[in-house]
Amino acid sequence: MPLRPAPLQAIATTIALRDVATAGGPATPWIRTIDAVATNDGGGGLWRWEATSTAADNTGTVVQPDDVPSGVAGRWHRDTDGQLDIIWFGAVGDNTTDCSAALQAAFNAARIVSGGTQDICRIHVPIGRFVFKQTIDLPSTIHLTGVAPELSVLRASSMSSGADGLRAHFEKANGTAMHVSNLQIAGQAGTGGALLSIKGGGRMQIRNLSFNYSGNGDGSAGLRLIDCQDCEFSNLVMTQIGRPDQVPRLGAALSIYHEGFADPDYAGVRPNNLYFHGLRIEDPRATGLYVEDGRGIQLFSGKIDGSFGSVVPEGVPAIHLKNTTNLRWRDSFVAGMKGPNLHIDGYSSAEIIDPIWAPGQGKAMITGTAAFGAPSALNYLAGHIIVPGVTITGGSLNQQMPTYSAGTVDAFCDVTVAEPVRYDDLTVTSRAYNSSANYTAVYCGVPGSFPSSNNAAQGLFLVDKTSGRRWQIQDDFAGTPRQFRLWGNVAAEVTVGAAMQVEWDVFPGFRLALRDSNILRPREARNATEVPRLFTEVASGLSLSGPAFDGTACLTEVATGATMTADEHAGHFLIDSTTRDAWYIASNNSAGVLALWYDITAELSAAITAGHRFDITTGIDRTVSLIGDRALWQYAAGLRQGTFPITDWKTGGTPVT
Repeated sequence: MPLRPAPLQAIATTIALRDVATAGGPATPWIRTIDAVATNDGGGGLWRWEATSTAADNTGTVVQPDDVPSGVAGRWHRDTDGQLDIIWFGAVGDNTTDCSAALQAAFNAARIVSGGTQDICRIHVPIGRFVFKQTIDLPSTIHLTGVAPELSVLRASSMSSGADGLRAHFEKANGTAMHVSNLQIAGQAGTGGALLSIKGGGRMQIRNLSFNYSGNGDGSAGLRLIDCQDCEFSNLVMTQIGRPDQVPRLGAALSIYHEGFADPDYAGVRPNNLYFHGLRIEDPRATGLYVEDGRGIQLFSGKIDGSFGSVVPEGVPAIHLKNTTNLRWRDSFVAGMKGPNLHIDGYSSAEIIDPIWAPGQGKAMITGTAAFGAPSALNYLAGHIIVPGVTITGGSLNQQMPTYSAGTVDAFCDVTVAEPVRYDDLTVTSRAYNSSANYTAVYCGVPGSFPSSNNAAQGLFLVDKTSGRRWQIQDDFAGTPRQFRLWGNVAAEVTVGAAMQVEWDVFPGFRLALRDSNILRPREARNATEVPRLFTEVASGLSLSGPAFDGTACLTEVATGATMTADEHAGHFLIDSTTRDAWYIASNNSAGVLALWYDITAELSAAITAGHRFDITTGIDRTVSLIGDRALWQYAAGLRQGTFPITDWKTGGTPVT
């Protein structure tokens, strides 16, 4: 690298650098520019002459002199520490100039830096409103930062139909490790597009990011997360965001869904382990939060509030969950919406903890897949729920649950099932466990009436018509025979030749209990040592004896030899400390005999013979495996009695591993 002379030659702009004579080598190998493309734009810098460089001119970090012919070596290179500024590339923050080319040039330069000597390239957005009219593609490894969301603004304008604003799409899982912070993305993406669309994101951090439309017309979808996993979002603010003329997955302010990758190695990837802290969606123009086929979405604090504007459309829900499991939202505030507060579509489970939800509008339907904690204040309701296939008798859910009062644990609503059995007359031809992806493929002959498309039974339950065992269907694929993928290794439980049917996860003519449950699904605990366990161990080192099955009550009783208060462990979990298998405890007596759902005498006897010890805990985390087909939904006597705790759906045939 040439030595820097003192004093340095200075010229007005980067554009003027092209006019510097370089034939036979420039007079000085270092030049300082005062500005980038316009007076006082602040985009100047220090440049060095690289005689062997043939890099493409991008205005910001590489300049080709006018006297150097195309294809001939010799370029000016900006001296930088790895942080780029969009001003360098010609971006003008006057809220008018089209900065599309300048922004794309900046991100392309960042892509080169990240792929070269730097692991992560930083791009700075200074104070200003920078308009762009074409989709800007982002590199996979980048730190994109502004000064503050109200000061550093990227505004989409006049976008073509289907165009996203900023886009980071990668055809593999964990394809990007972006960090975005202190920025506002404003304006309107194209019809069907989003202001920021990310596919295949992993290990991302997005903080202090706001989305703002605040204009006339149909609005714009905000943040779209497609098959992203292991990401953290904090302080996201969306104002008048959403596109009501689009289906929810394309029009929601915040949309999370599964699309799939071209590479079959990533066929099993779903949106999972996404953490949101302080999400604020204000005056949405469509559904606030839409999640489809998600797993383990965690939200802490935040609100969806339509109280301050007239743009909130009639009938759209605040939250729409479709075929999504283990969504948890703690300390949520939902108000001012003109549709249901919560729409559960298909086979989804949600735990809303300490909500403050003002009642929404419209009728409600429920499958029994939602769990709600007690409201933070009296007379606030858990909101409405809508789901196909089941209707609530007597009108809306609010009419079924008129009030909450101190000490109330269960509230009931009557339901009837429109379609308990979806597909019948299936026969198992073979099954095999895939250990790398942790699913069991069950192949079945199906009747001609079975749909020919893939995932026609996704989220439903495959049921053995003889034994009554049932497993949730992760995916299913067309073919002869048809393949059904079930979570975990259940190959030994599925019998070749068995008669099967596909059912909804509901039963005819029973009452659903909305219960404040202590069943935990702490997806925060990605391994045993990463975070403290989110449950309490109340007994440990127990030596069990004498498991026996009561067929009338559908319970296995097993003695612990410990003295207990009657039912002190009802709702807790018995965990094999060796295998980490767990079973839900229905009740216990004062002599220390536990009652566990279903017939598990064989498993317990084998563990006892092997000398295993057992613990009792108030919940479970990802270090244990809940035996799904032991869950309460399989407790036929309980169903006949008309009591069915909603939260127990979350165990439904899917081991938590």
